Amino acid sequence: MSSFQRGLRDLSRKKLRTAGVVLVIGLALGVYLALSSVAIAVQQEVSYLETEVESTVQVSLNGSGGLFAPGTIDPAILPTVSAQPHVNTVQPITLDRYSTSTGSVDCAGGRRSACVLLEGENSSLPLVIYGGGSPSAVTGRLLDASDSGRTNADLGATLASRLGISVGGSLYVNGTPFTIVGTFSTGTQFGDSSILVPYDTSLGILGVSGPSVLYVTVDSPANDNTVVSELRLALGGGYDVVALINSEVPAIQAATGSIASLTGFASTVALALGTLIIVFVMVIATRERIREIGLLKALGFRTSRIVLESLFESLLLAGLGFGVGVVLLELLGPTLSNLLSARGAAGAGGSASLLLGGTGASFAPAPWLFAETLGIALLMGFVGALYPIVRAMRLKPAEALRYE
Repeated sequence: MSSFQRGLRDLSRKKLRTAGVVLVIGLALGVYLALSSVAIAVQQEVSYLETEVESTVQVSLNGSGGLFAPGTIDPAILPTVSAQPHVNTVQPITLDRYSTSTGSVDCAGGRRSACVLLEGENSSLPLVIYGGGSPSAVTGRLLDASDSGRTNADLGATLASRLGISVGGSLYVNGTPFTIVGTFSTGTQFGDSSILVPYDTSLGILGVSGPSVLYVTVDSPANDNTVVSELRLALGGGYDVVALINSEVPAIQAATGSIASLTGFASTVALALGTLIIVFVMVIATRERIREIGLLKALGFRTSRIVLESLFESLLLAGLGFGVGVVLLELLGPTLSNLLSARGAAGAGGSASLLLGGTGASFAPAPWLFAETLGIALLMGFVGALYPIVRAMRLKPAEALRYE
């Protein structure tokens, strides 16, 4: 009888115990597979979101003393800013306060409630709102490249409602009529009370030669600090360069950290539990067969053959456990993924649902993960066989035959 056959026979002696051990090992490996799959899915989603989440660096005059302080940025620096690594776009923005009661950009001494923000932006680039956020069209359309040099404007939905102006209507700015081509929403009261006009048109209306600020979009939040450092070096001390923190980034980081902590800890516990179970079972099995091992050695069986028998038995337990783990993964993996998503959302203000993006519904472990887990299972089996291997090598036949 071969060592492999003897290993099978030994496992079949205690069918109930073998089934229980295989189930526990399978559960441990199934949990490890599921948690690893969730962690991979989260990391992939984070990598995608890092390219989608708006990441912005703001450039303004050094010591300008506030939003509407005198002075503008020299437009000659725009090519320098655009040439920096990791910079996607550079949006020049002119800013001023517009009085809805006088129709001018002079709010001095006027009613504070009548003053709103007037922004001039390059309409061929994605539009932004000073202070954060992007406009979404409610009626009509947003400004685009065709509006450059024209007296067209977009109104925040709240401001349009307050003034009673709809698409096709007019708004006078310093005596110049602007045609309203769309209304927009930003989700904030400040943004929804703003006016957007083409950048080049705003220069003449406001009587300025350059932008008030530059909004520099960066290819990834991870590169914000690099861009800030490079711009400070390139522009010198005449400009303030700061990264604008997007509110979604901390939430994403918190959700990622929460899920990573859960998956890391639970995976470690699951693997440790599976390994301990194998070791425990193999220790008991070896103690139960000490007399048998001694008899085999007395009959001339080589120690290597007895060692192989124990090793095959332990590896077989681990292999069967891996098979059960794969089955449990297919049955319970999506449910576990959804539970982790909900736990991450609770710990990070609901951002985990954005992070996972429905990971549970599209639960698909990577093929290489199965190979890795099988390797871990076999390693667990090898560790479990260490005790019987060492015991068999040291055991003397006469001592084993006297064992009770």
